[in-house]
Amino acid sequence: MRKPTIFITRKVPEKLLESYKDVFDIRMWKKEEEPVPREVLEKEVKQVDGLLCVLSDQVDQSVLNQSKQLKVVANMAVGFDNININYAKEMGVIVTNTPDVLSESTADLGFTLMMATARRLNEAAEYIKDGQWKNWAPFLLAGTDVHNKTLGIVGMGRIGEAIARRAKGFGMTVLYHNRKRKREAERELQASYVQMDELLSQSDFVISVVPFTKETNNLFNKEAFEKMKESAVFVNISRGAV
Repeated sequence: MRKPTIFITRKVPEKLLESYKDVFDIRMWKKEEEPVPREVLEKEVKQVDGLLCVLSDQVDQSVLNQSKQLKVVANMAVGFDNININYAKEMGVIVTNTPDVLSESTADLGFTLMMATARRLNEAAEYIKDGQWKNWAPFLLAGTDVHNKTLGIVGMGRIGEAIARRAKGFGMTVLYHNRKRKREAERELQASYVQMDELLSQSDFVISVVPFTKETNNLFNKEAFEKMKESAVFVNISRGAV
């Protein structure tokens, strides 16, 4: 009996695959940091039953049309805008993703970016490496405090809530805007639901954690930035197109 064939688009440690080799015939792109070329992806998808891909792999209509026996596309990411979901559905191909596995880690990253920017850590590191630092000065690259400031979270999903939990430890006032009001999160996290304009105008820090959709494409445009405080810090851990 033929084993189903899977193609993995990025190199992963072989030891992680050992327990699956009795069940699947596994093929894998051998480079960890270099994306699989388009022509290789199209060639492989003709021969496999399953595709394990990453966010940078465009599994569009053209790629899906190359498939002969494809049954599953598993995206190693929370987002899935790199896959033509509707066309895959028409072809009877199941698409899966990995929600929540990186929520806490992404919240760590978002909060780290906010703190690093507020305290101008990257600037200070480059300042020292360039040999510009000579003496201490009271306001030299001092940045701004994070504690007791107002944080605006745009998108109160799993990651947004995890960021709000971190903000509580810094005594921050948390505002949020979301498609739907989340009263349980408000009770648990002492977060306040506000309209987008109020969030932008009141927040010292704004973190975007929204999915990429037609509605969020260019959500943070010139008009949005003009509504923010001149001193505000903006952190985007959504898709770049947001």
